[in-house]
Amino acid sequence: MSHPGPGGLYGQQPWQQQGPGQPQQPYGYPGAPDPSQYPQPGPQGAPQGYPTPAGYPAAPPPGYQGGPPPGYPPGQFGYAQPMPDGSPGKGKRGLIIGLVVVLLAVIGGGVTWLTVWRNSGPSGAASPNEAALALMDSVNSGDVIGLLDMLAPAEADVLTASLADSVEEYKRLRILDDSADLRKLSGIEFKAENLTFDENPERINDHLAITKLTGGVITFSADPGKLPIAQEFKDAVMPPDVQGKSKTTSIDIAKDVVGKGEDPIAIATVNIDGEWYPSLFYTIAHYGLKDSDKTWPDSAIPANGAASPNEAVTEVVNAIQRADVNRVIELLPPDEMAVLHDLGPALVEMIGQNEPLGFELGKLETEEREVEGGTRLTLTALEVREPGGPGVVSIKKDGECYEVAAASDTQRFCANDIGQLAQNEGGVPPEAVQPVVEIVQALFNEGVGVVTTEVDGKHYLSPMRTYNDLGMTVLRAIKPEHVTTLIELGSG
Repeated sequence: MSHPGPGGLYGQQPWQQQGPGQPQQPYGYPGAPDPSQYPQPGPQGAPQGYPTPAGYPAAPPPGYQGGPPPGYPPGQFGYAQPMPDGSPGKGKRGLIIGLVVVLLAVIGGGVTWLTVWRNSGPSGAASPNEAALALMDSVNSGDVIGLLDMLAPAEADVLTASLADSVEEYKRLRILDDSADLRKLSGIEFKAENLTFDENPERINDHLAITKLTGGVITFSADPGKLPIAQEFKDAVMPPDVQGKSKTTSIDIAKDVVGKGEDPIAIATVNIDGEWYPSLFYTIAHYGLKDSDKTWPDSAIPANGAASPNEAVTEVVNAIQRADVNRVIELLPPDEMAVLHDLGPALVEMIGQNEPLGFELGKLETEEREVEGGTRLTLTALEVREPGGPGVVSIKKDGECYEVAAASDTQRFCANDIGQLAQNEGGVPPEAVQPVVEIVQALFNEGVGVVTTEVDGKHYLSPMRTYNDLGMTVLRAIKPEHVTTLIELGSG
């Protein structure tokens, strides 16, 4: 599938200034995104700076002491951390930043069926501030289709991939209740009133601008007992006293954030074909840079894809072996991963020059299969060797198993072998071995693979679509009884 973009990045459009004297219009809205119904940014094990792909468990319930997305101030999920004197302090800022990300995430994490209703033409705004204000207006009117349309199109496409299917899988596994519906939100209320933005967005370059939320009141309410989580699962992960408690937090942005010397809350917007869209990826990256005391680079790493899907994967592996970060970024999709192209020079500088890894790629063979949004390449044969040496290690897919050969030794690994290793070497309880075997069996049947996309005739490795593909493969392999077993082991 092709997602062309002018210049390979988010368009090279002239800066469009907001009209002189344009008033700061207040926008407020009732309702809120339900974190249990879409992926959350920054789970343990997810790539830094990436939102969670479909296929990962739903967000933790309010009260979960989890880590914030990269670049964000620490704080309890859904709540601010008060200062010793009882004042909101920086916890308020952390909460509002989190809410902005939640708001943007639900835009990108809309349901797949909505894509069929999207207009074929662009639906952005005329200026960065108008994009942010229209975002709030759409939430206020309950226009979920409008919300999805407002996110940068390539981001919306990759974030919605497999999401509707994953929700159905959570229902099948009795993690989500049958009543869970991404079109209706329950257990969370998010209301914003009289929001205002700085009239002069921060211009980063000709296609990226940072809008700044300077005023208004945001109220966040959570009632864990009303979250659309299956009761059995809810009872296992959420104590009864938590289920029966609701919590409401209000933030006066002018008083609690700007008035305390904090920077206004930022929402990144990107220009595509002359129109502006809010961007989840760029917003996360912006705060990541601020947290690292870095600024946006003056230039970007341009996209430079490969001639075929297999060549794209091969070139990425070779670039990783050479520790060539610049080349890896060149081989990422210029539309859905545009943020990494813009961040590229800063990433190269931060990572620095490293020694090549201790292997060379001898052979990489794959089977290609078209999937939604791209091409899936399943690994069928791989050979690596020591640099300049004769030593060769090979991996070959053999039916539902993998064969690993090194020197004169060849071993065949099937799902049952992995289960035994998990029990003997990994300490997995005997009751959990069968779930491990069945999940590994499904992965081996499908085969280890990656997803590439095509843009303007060139092929790129898509980390987000690869992550989504793996997540859905794992989800489909899990059975309700597996979840029950794990719950019983966890409570035993």
